[in-house]
Amino acid sequence: MDKVVEELGNPDNLVSITADLSHKEGIDDLIAKVKKIGDLYLLVNNAGRYSHIDFEDSTDEDWLKHFEFNIVGGVRITRAFFPEMFERNTGRVIYISSADAVRPWFRALHYSSTKATQLNIARGLSQLTKGTNVTVNSILMGPTMTDGAKVLFEKGGLTTDEKIKEQLFDPGGDFS
Repeated sequence: MDKVVEELGNPDNLVSITADLSHKEGIDDLIAKVKKIGDLYLLVNNAGRYSHIDFEDSTDEDWLKHFEFNIVGGVRITRAFFPEMFERNTGRVIYISSADAVRPWFRALHYSSTKATQLNIARGLSQLTKGTNVTVNSILMGPTMTDGAKVLFEKGGLTTDEKIKEQLFDPGGDFS
């Protein structure tokens, strides 16, 4: 994150904060650090846990870890700053979700389910903002060809660019 601050020319109103969002204490630490700095006007819930686990191989622990990180973490942070946004009558909350929220992938149902839940949370929160200058939105990101995605595709037997494109852009694709 410090690299981003440096690349942006280190403007006075940009601060880099590092936090471990995988547990309540890390989230509480982040909230405290932000509140020390001042008012928060834009909250982007972008933290997420993803893993490739077939449904029959998934455990309760897998599901709980994804739910805790992808859902409860964003809820905790939003809950901490939402009231202040209403008091000031201005603020933006953005949930970075996934196309998997509306097109679940059978090899990551635990992840897809948490992303669908994010959409419901954002939609419900947006209903609370009617008549205010506070907004809540979701962005559904699609697949991005990263090194990690390439490994995932190879594990799924997708070794050619054509097969990968077919899966990425075919709404009925199942990555099998």
